[in-house]
Amino acid sequence: MAIDTGAVDRALGAIGTTFRLTRLYPPSHPAVLEAMRHITASLPALAGLGSVEWKIGATGLHWHGQHLLPRNTQVAELAGLLFARGIRAIQVNPGVTPEHWLGLFGVAVGNVAPDDAVLGRITVHLGRRASQRLSASRASEEAAQATEPIGAPSPPPAAASVPPGVAEPPPPPPPPLPPPPEPGPVAWSATATVGPSRASSVFRPDVLPADVEARRAVTALLAASQPEDQRANVEKLRQLTPSVIALRDIGAVAEVVAGLDRSLGKTQAPEIQEALGAAAAALAG
Repeated sequence: MAIDTGAVDRALGAIGTTFRLTRLYPPSHPAVLEAMRHITASLPALAGLGSVEWKIGATGLHWHGQHLLPRNTQVAELAGLLFARGIRAIQVNPGVTPEHWLGLFGVAVGNVAPDDAVLGRITVHLGRRASQRLSASRASEEAAQATEPIGAPSPPPAAASVPPGVAEPPPPPPPPLPPPPEPGPVAWSATATVGPSRASSVFRPDVLPADVEARRAVTALLAASQPEDQRANVEKLRQLTPSVIALRDIGAVAEVVAGLDRSLGKTQAPEIQEALGAAAAALAG
C-alpha cells in the first residue's frame, strides 16, 4: 500500500531548491533566505510524522520502498553526493531547523564531518566502509596528538664564531620553496557557499533564480487590483516560463501554476484571463 508522501515531498522540494541556491550564493543572499523560509514553513508538517529515516541511494532518497521526488534533479544531486561519501541513510527528528539542513549540505560537499554537531536533529548513518574510514581517521589524529612533544622547543645552538681577520663565508642559498599544497575541503563557515567548487561563480546580488522570480511575480499578481499591474506580472511570468521549465523542479512549477489558477478568479478582463491560461498551460505542459 502506497504511503502519502505529500508532507515529505513538500519539504524535500524546498530543501532541494535551497541546496541548489547555496551552491551559487552565500547564505546571506535574498534568494537563499527566501528558500530557507520555505523550508521553515514545511517543517511543522514533517515534524507531525515523528522521526523519519530516509534511505540514501545513488540516484535519490527512498522511504518505505518509495522513491521520493524521483524527477527532482536537486534532490537527486544531494542524495548522490551523500551516497558517494558513504552515507546510506539519514534520520530526521522533530525539532530540525533550516540550519541543520545547511549542515547536511556541508556533509554532502565535504565541508562538514558526518558526526559534526552542526547537524543538530539530523542523524547520519554511514555504510560499514565509511564508518571504518572515519574511525581510522580519528585514531590517527589521536595518535598524532599523543606523540607531540610537550613544552617549548629548545633554542638552536649558537653559531660558531669566526676567527679575527678571516672573512665570513657567504650565506648558503635559501632552500627551494615547497610545492603549493593540494586544495582540500574548506572548513564550514556560515559566510561561505556550500559548494567550494562554485566559489568562482560571479556573485550578482541583483539577479534571482527563475523560480524565485516566478514566485514573486505570482505573489504580486495575486495582490494586484489594476489591469495594468496584472498585465505586467503576467508578461513577466510569460518571460520566465522557459527558465522555470528548464529547472525541472516539479515543486516550483506546481506552485506557480497554482498561483496562476488562483489569479484567474480575480480578474474580469478576457485578455488577461487568456494570458493566464496560456502561461499555466505552458508550465503544466
